Amino acid sequence: MIEKILNSTLYERNGVWYIDASIVRNGTQERLRFSTSFAVDEMKKQSEQYALLKELKTDFVKLYLKKQKHKFKKTYEAHKKRGVKLFKKVAKDFLDSLYGLKPKSKNSLVENIRPALSFFEWHNVTDIDKEEIEKFFNFLDEKNISVCTKKHYAKTLNRVLCYALENELIEKNPFKMRKWRDDTKEIQAFSHQEIQTLLTQSTGEIGIYLKIALLSGARTGEILALQWKHIDFENEKIIIEQSINSFGLGSPKTANSSRIIDLLKPLFEFLKQVKEQRKPSEEDFIFKGVLKPYIKNFHKSYLRVQYITLLSRFNIAYRPIYNTRHSFASFMLSKGENLMWVSWMMGHKNTSITLSFYSKYLPSGTHAEFLKSFLGGAL
Repeated sequence: MIEKILNSTLYERNGVWYIDASIVRNGTQERLRFSTSFAVDEMKKQSEQYALLKELKTDFVKLYLKKQKHKFKKTYEAHKKRGVKLFKKVAKDFLDSLYGLKPKSKNSLVENIRPALSFFEWHNVTDIDKEEIEKFFNFLDEKNISVCTKKHYAKTLNRVLCYALENELIEKNPFKMRKWRDDTKEIQAFSHQEIQTLLTQSTGEIGIYLKIALLSGARTGEILALQWKHIDFENEKIIIEQSINSFGLGSPKTANSSRIIDLLKPLFEFLKQVKEQRKPSEEDFIFKGVLKPYIKNFHKSYLRVQYITLLSRFNIAYRPIYNTRHSFASFMLSKGENLMWVSWMMGHKNTSITLSFYSKYLPSGTHAEFLKSFLGGAL
């Protein structure tokens, strides 16, 4: 009496695929090895035929034990008609099912799915279990990437498996996120002195960019997409309603990113002078060459060259341009500005997001000083 099939694997012998299986029969563990009669040349690894054969290993063991090897081919053909559920096919169907994604978001998702495709490409999605997922996590650990990036790759794998579950391709999603030790690097904001230098000593196009960035907290794409119509001098506001990237103009990063923020007085006076000098139309972009390839991506534009030259000139350590956004938040909070105001300026969904990044910049010291005068002395 057969109680359990412990495992089964395919191996090659004399140009034919064989199955090596372990079973428990009458309380005793046994090993079985037998030919499937399928030629290796017809079912090479990393082919749909091989994936089908691999999916039928357990069925073939059962047929072999019933002395029904003659049914191998018929079983294979019947399964072939139903189709194989290769991970690469499921991943493609998952991507095709996503409608309405911004090109940048779709491209990011495609990049995040590449490691899983590389690892699971020829796997049957039904064969992906907790053990295989752990092997994938180990595969990611071998790469020189951050914990944050590993999590992005892992979460994308989970999205594909969730799609497979929703479409009844698998009975259960085996995914469970590994608890990687967080290696988040400390935000390298510019110091107060460096901010002062960048605001007062920068000129030209990079000077305009840095003044807007350090006095608004806006994202790189939001700043580059600004047109003069978005600078509301009458109400002293900046209207953030679009962003730009290598795919062109689009809406900002999130729903909360579309916002109307304060045009701070120093920036108000500066931009007013720039507008008076240039005499632009309201539809003109503040930065030259927007919608042309060399400005859609800051890191490949003339602005980056000017930025690096400026930092070198004043002996300021290099930080990515996005750190101007971090610098705005850290500077404003350290000077006692209201947390909700800073969060609103940056387009965060709530203050919890702002706190998670910048809580250490909140000023500490004596609190509730008003109680001395309020109570009129000791209680």
